Amino acid sequence: MRKRVLMFALASLLMSLCIPATAQNEFVDLGLSVKWGTVNMGTTDLRPFGWYWTWADAMDIKTTDGSRLATKAEWNELLDYCTWEWTEQDGKAGYLITSNIDGYKDRSIFLPASGWLQDGQLMRQHTYGSYWTSTPGVQPQGGSAYGFNFMSDGIEWHSENRYSEQSVRMVIPISDSEITGIRVDKENITMSQHTTARLNVMADGRCNVNSACTWKSSDENVVSVMDDGLIVAKKPGECVITVTAFGKDAKCTVNVTPHEMEFVDLGLGVLWATCNLGADNPSDYGDYYAWAEIETKDYYNWSSYRYFSTASEFRTYVDKYTTDGSVGFLLKADNLDRLEDMDDVASVLSDGEWHMPTAQDFEELRKNCSWETVTVKGVKGLEIKSNVPGYKDKKIFIPFAGCMIDGQAEGLGQKYYLWSSTAVGNNNSQYFTVWSDTFTRRRGLRRPVVYTYAELSQGDKGRYVGMNVRPVKRLEADKFSSISLPDEHLDLHYGEIRKMVVSMIPSGLEVNNGNIVWSTTNADVAAVTDGFLTAVGTGSCEITARSEGQEVKMTVTVTLPRPEPVDLGLSVKWASANLGASDPKETGAYFAWGETSPKAGHYSGKNYKFGEYSNQWTKYNMGADVYIIGHYSEPDYKETLDLEDDAAAVLLGDGWRMPTADELWELRTKCTWKKVMDTTKIGRRDTEIRLKGYIITSNVPGYEGRSIYLPATGFISEYMIGNDLVANKESLNYWTATMGQTLGGGDNRYRGLNIRPVLDQRVTAERKKLEPEPIKPLTHDAKVDLGLSVLWADCNLGADNPWERGARVAWGETTQKTYYSLYNYKHAKVFSAPKRWTYSKYTEDVNIDHNPYIDMKTHLDLEDDAAHVNWGGDWRMPTREECRELFEKCKWTEATVNGVHGYKITSKVPGYKSNSIFLPYTSVWFFAQFEDDDPSRYDAGYYMTSELEPGFTRNCVVLSFDPVKAGSSSGHDKRDYYDPIIDEDGTIWSNILLSSYSRTVGAFIRPVCPK
Repeated sequence: MRKRVLMFALASLLMSLCIPATAQNEFVDLGLSVKWGTVNMGTTDLRPFGWYWTWADAMDIKTTDGSRLATKAEWNELLDYCTWEWTEQDGKAGYLITSNIDGYKDRSIFLPASGWLQDGQLMRQHTYGSYWTSTPGVQPQGGSAYGFNFMSDGIEWHSENRYSEQSVRMVIPISDSEITGIRVDKENITMSQHTTARLNVMADGRCNVNSACTWKSSDENVVSVMDDGLIVAKKPGECVITVTAFGKDAKCTVNVTPHEMEFVDLGLGVLWATCNLGADNPSDYGDYYAWAEIETKDYYNWSSYRYFSTASEFRTYVDKYTTDGSVGFLLKADNLDRLEDMDDVASVLSDGEWHMPTAQDFEELRKNCSWETVTVKGVKGLEIKSNVPGYKDKKIFIPFAGCMIDGQAEGLGQKYYLWSSTAVGNNNSQYFTVWSDTFTRRRGLRRPVVYTYAELSQGDKGRYVGMNVRPVKRLEADKFSSISLPDEHLDLHYGEIRKMVVSMIPSGLEVNNGNIVWSTTNADVAAVTDGFLTAVGTGSCEITARSEGQEVKMTVTVTLPRPEPVDLGLSVKWASANLGASDPKETGAYFAWGETSPKAGHYSGKNYKFGEYSNQWTKYNMGADVYIIGHYSEPDYKETLDLEDDAAAVLLGDGWRMPTADELWELRTKCTWKKVMDTTKIGRRDTEIRLKGYIITSNVPGYEGRSIYLPATGFISEYMIGNDLVANKESLNYWTATMGQTLGGGDNRYRGLNIRPVLDQRVTAERKKLEPEPIKPLTHDAKVDLGLSVLWADCNLGADNPWERGARVAWGETTQKTYYSLYNYKHAKVFSAPKRWTYSKYTEDVNIDHNPYIDMKTHLDLEDDAAHVNWGGDWRMPTREECRELFEKCKWTEATVNGVHGYKITSKVPGYKSNSIFLPYTSVWFFAQFEDDDPSRYDAGYYMTSELEPGFTRNCVVLSFDPVKAGSSSGHDKRDYYDPIIDEDGTIWSNILLSSYSRTVGAFIRPVCPK
């Protein structure tokens, strides 16, 4: 730490002295809009890579020659107009960057792979370059800026947190005296209304110098111009665009011809355009746009996407319209779930008159129209005809224009893709699409179905894909005389959610929620968000809906039901219904973890009680996790909710509270869980089966037959799922009072989950700690000789029979736990500089900075080997190579033993071919994750070895297998791949491989012993 403080002191001294950059930094003219420095800022003989700066410090660098940080656009010039060659210069690896501009091709600069500074330690020098730009990121609260990053095999942009410490390469503007004149590549241009074009400016023989220009339109009502030279034709007329750079002006005259978009009134909540954006008639395909972009391109991919931030092996990150702040190491959520007008291409091109349709607009179109595949002027597409009385002769046509990926069309003549303005998740948005005469199989159906089907999707097409846009226009007020709600008064339970429907009079059609303004007389009782009314407190209030000058009112009364305690013979009594529910089948209220009242609408970090981001939690802060970079607020190491933050304790009192993870484990292990399914008829022969909930019946002697019912409730997140506020309604998602431990798996603490209270008369005392039963000892001769290097056990650790799953332990631990996390892991500790969790044994990863516990151990000591400690003798956990031998020298066959699915593993070694073992499908247990007693639920196997993943202290090596077909994703963190099992007819049945999982999870073990 002292070294780091000294470094910042010296950096501050340099800045305060205002050292002339030219004293140590020469500038090279590459024929671009700026000249580039030859060395990094702060370079000396003793510091060949220069200083490392936070973004604020870099922006504050003072020089006497006018040099500054380069903008993102200026870095892009360096990419677009220069050749990049990975090489070595003066002992430093990096890129030699040579100009491709005529007259400047003999000029170059060298950009070293300088790495970055992390907690006072230099990281990845000679292999990775990380440089600041002066361009702020689009993250909220000014938390990010663009960084330019590269390795020998790739160059990319990152949206970085501003406290990161990176290199700086300065630039200096071209002086006005060095430029004799500028010109625009188009002096006269004719454009159709509602289109865009780009102007490029040349300065003498230099490249496009748009980044150095300022722009002005003589009539913004006719043509507007953006900072990068993009012009938008709004209305018919003529105007002059003036560009200024280097003290010189150039002009372009723009003539805009009329091209009014026509609409069709289908009797719905919006008016639909007759053509796609950019089309002259309904059968024209029109233009293709990436989502949130406002100009067409030749190539559509992530690297060219407007809001692309960065990508990893597992995920792509964008830095606008993000709803989950945990998705990126350095990204923040802005929770924007609908396009702003500046990013809505229909709005931009029409000056706000038209818009891209919302997901709700598409749903209204789908529900109230009939669909037929037709051909118009030789173009195949979909005719969409209104079913609304009085409008049944109205229709629109959507051509099967496919979509654009890279420079190629996909689905042309077979499908259409139309963007909505609705964002979903962090790199997808909802789009409307159709399958034409396509075979598909829907879940629960026994046979394929052939049909033409329009659907709202958010699936396999990322925001970068080029799709068509069909604009919509708001419905005029004179289209209906009044509006109505189905009820004048509603009685709701606490936390209850109702979908609000406002109808047009006299048509009876639903008014699109985007055209409704909702208000409440008491937001602490009930409020409407995105068309959903939520009862957030007890009492009464009045709700008003307004649309196009019309309004309608209703009164709402909210009460809080009290549950009955049910004694299942456990350490606490469980409530008969969820918090806020009067009946066991009701979902009840949704709460963020640690909050004591529900919220209207979305649940996100922005409206969370204890802060927006995990590194800023103001309470229940466990400090930084292993590998997490950044500044964290002061941890308090509270893992269990105080009663003042326990919703059940606050709302019900009298000994009621939220269950702990231990009590959830007790409910899971001492009761029988029986699924309750909902069967829905689909057509004449098919059915769809959905989970409704679980009946949980006590197995405790004297309490048999007593039960509670837990309904499937889903959760509420940062964004809408289709047209519903609640996501994944077929799942159980319940909070406990223990951090990160939920029924259904750990979830972001700011999301809305349900609560099933428990009654504990000892509520004022310390919550009782529950312990699992000890692991069963071995009571029989379990050794099986498969002719391999070791003998394999015939059953799992803690089991008596081959089909039993046995005991679950974390890697390096020797007992079971009620839940598994980093915070209760035996070999995890917090060290103080900085306050960060790390592993205290079996640590070889030097990337965990300042870890005082590095021992370079990668194999378990016998004292930490669960098989050896519990079974004794020579029993131990298998190694990686022993697992490899098991599937290389044995035949793996899917089998079911005593109702349990898994693999029968039979030796192929001569003399041992009659010997076999059975490995049942299992699971891993991260949190207090729900598991029922149905053995068919387990569809994959995970068995721990005694080794860490090489070079990655966080993970242990596991033997994993599943019946997923090759080439599809099984959800594994796959590091090593092996040939899949192939049966006699060539069918691929499964993946069997060595993979890796977090060492803190609970998993199963099949012991081995030497011969």
